[in-house]
Amino acid sequence: MREKTTASAALIFALALTGCQSAAERQQEMIVKQSQNCEQMGYKRGQPGYADCIRSMVLMQQQLDDQRSQRVAEGLQQMGQSLQSINATPSPTPSPPMHTQCMNHAGIIDCNSF
Repeated sequence: MREKTTASAALIFALALTGCQSAAERQQEMIVKQSQNCEQMGYKRGQPGYADCIRSMVLMQQQLDDQRSQRVAEGLQQMGQSLQSINATPSPTPSPPMHTQCMNHAGIIDCNSF
């Protein structure tokens, strides 16, 4: 259980840090990274196929990021459900039915419940 808590805390921290960077900054960072990947695969700036390589790499990275975000959202939802089940108030235990017996003793009624 402690490992799940630690992993969840790390995930939440990572999500918080991601929010510090603007969408334009993330996009620019992704283009630079994918440009480097294309160059490592042999594409050269200004040559045919270089721009297509970057577009393809950026698109694949965005798809991976979308899938990762979906998994994170599902994980957070499951974590929330788990926390709700842990903190749920237990249902009251039903009490056994009460029986009352009354007896008349010379005009005095004596009742006992059990």
